[in-house]
Amino acid sequence: MLQPSTPPTPDSAMAACVRLLGGRRGLALACVISAVFATVAFLPARHNAFVYDDHGIIEVNPAVRTSLPGKPIPWYRIWLEPYWPRHVSLDKLYRPLTSWSLRANAAIVGEPLEAWQFRMVNIGIHVLTTVGVVVLAWRLTSSAAAGALAGMLFATHPVHTEAVVPIYGRSELLAGCFGVWLLVRHLRPLRPDGRRSVADLIINPLLLLAAVMSKEHGIFLWPGLLAIDLWRRYAQPRASRAPLRDWFNNTLAPAHMGYALATAAFLFFRYLVFGWKTHLEGSRTRIFEVPMAHVGLVEHILTPFRLLWVVMKNLFATESLCPIWSYPALSPADRLYGDVIAGMAVAVALLAIAGYLWHRRDLTGAVLVGLFFTLLIPIQAIPVARWFYAERWLYLPTVFVAVLIAVAVRRWSRAAAIGGLAAAFLLLPQSWQYATKFADDLTMQREVILRQPNNFHGRRNYASVLYHEGRYHEAIQAAHQLIERFGDVSDAYSVLLRSYLELGDGRRALAAIEKYESLRLEFGEPMLIEERTRAQELIEKAKE
Repeated sequence: MLQPSTPPTPDSAMAACVRLLGGRRGLALACVISAVFATVAFLPARHNAFVYDDHGIIEVNPAVRTSLPGKPIPWYRIWLEPYWPRHVSLDKLYRPLTSWSLRANAAIVGEPLEAWQFRMVNIGIHVLTTVGVVVLAWRLTSSAAAGALAGMLFATHPVHTEAVVPIYGRSELLAGCFGVWLLVRHLRPLRPDGRRSVADLIINPLLLLAAVMSKEHGIFLWPGLLAIDLWRRYAQPRASRAPLRDWFNNTLAPAHMGYALATAAFLFFRYLVFGWKTHLEGSRTRIFEVPMAHVGLVEHILTPFRLLWVVMKNLFATESLCPIWSYPALSPADRLYGDVIAGMAVAVALLAIAGYLWHRRDLTGAVLVGLFFTLLIPIQAIPVARWFYAERWLYLPTVFVAVLIAVAVRRWSRAAAIGGLAAAFLLLPQSWQYATKFADDLTMQREVILRQPNNFHGRRNYASVLYHEGRYHEAIQAAHQLIERFGDVSDAYSVLLRSYLELGDGRRALAAIEKYESLRLEFGEPMLIEERTRAQELIEKAKE
């Protein structure tokens, strides 16, 4: 006799979901669930405006826009252009694939460009990266539930907001996406003879090249890939290992020769654009822009530990996030402060875990090594970045973090699935709330000042935004506050002179012009002839 069916309880529904994650369709289900979370986490911010670096990288960039005055840059010339337009910045950044993707984005949607059109592509790339995180965690753990945990954490964490919501995060997204799928392919089982397929030998170097052409940071994936190969060999029983020479010729050399060629291709094209220069000379910058170019040996040694602790705080205490990090709110460390010691403790703990995993012949140790290398620039261990610290830089390293968390819980599949869902639902509101802080320039800069009152770039940008919005009296007030906090800085006088000109106050405008020129004299900048003439005309007019 048939028994009447009873509606499933929430507990039984969760149990059914966990059982599905353990079946043949588990991996596909984990990918779908994580992709949905990745979309939902940032879709509410789709109508945010262009903000901050979006203006220079997209709106006035002849490599992206085809409707700007003058002759547009042809498609093929993008590979020989710097990331920042030459008339906007002298930064030595080379990210042609990112520029090409933005150009394609603009060409497809047409004029007028709107931020949501670019942001939807950003969200799509984030979804692809999240799926890659699921597959990577599954490949390491053989558990779709652990993969789902990694994917849901990666999909919803608010630390990714600066990479996904502002369009200028496109470089991070592309490097992360190409990077995670490179790791997935590199971890594929080898053939019985220890060789990789021809497809792997062609596709994998192209993925590395794409990651590096999206953002230079991607080059640090290569040491992680090497660590995976070394770990794999060491993990094999000594009796079953191929002779060292055969392993080198059949397994190591073919793959890494391709990676070497990919790296050489990137360096060659970058050399055509910048020569051997990696960044602006310290003499042409101020400590506000490039703090590490103006410090000594002690700061170079201690600062990475301070920034490592900042990374840990941003990952596990999301209330510490800030849309823009700037000196002196965050400054190089010149002595053993508490956060520096905490960062040292974290570094020692991670190294000890890596050593333990090597001793245990656990491939997870290679993932930890990959995390170390991709953190080298975000924590200024290799101080080549012109900017000091940014949350978007953590997009690629958090691929490794999410996978490491999944590996740590691989033995508790049910708990992993339930914990991942709980964490995702906990993180979603935080991501939604934080994404609203990037709604527009004024909202963004106000939030920076609120979270870090001593943030130079936040206060400077706030004054500039007020000027561009025609709120000249407020801009003047903000510029004076900038001077009160940081002394005579040219940025404040730039806002003052332009605001006074718009208000018709020639006398104050001229005084601001003279002060501005004296401050910028050491950088060899031309005099403000047009502005000075206009100010003098206003003075003469006032005398009549």
